[in-house]
Amino acid sequence: MRYIFSWRRGWFWHRQEVTGHRYEAQQDKMVLFLKDGGVQEIKHWMDCECRLGSDWFLETKKAMEKTTGTPISVNAN
Repeated sequence: MRYIFSWRRGWFWHRQEVTGHRYEAQQDKMVLFLKDGGVQEIKHWMDCECRLGSDWFLETKKAMEKTTGTPISVNAN
């Protein structure tokens, strides 16, 4: 699963290709899992804005279909 994770704090947007992400609420940080096996942490996550595109949606849908073993329909208007 690879997708682009975009975020900003203030004016500038940042982009990172990742294989996953997780929010750590107690430490208020977002953990990004990088495609080379590394990890990047974004501190003070409550001050940030995030964008996840259709690539994330399609990868998530594919993973859900694999888990359930059935196709998942999307009702996009």
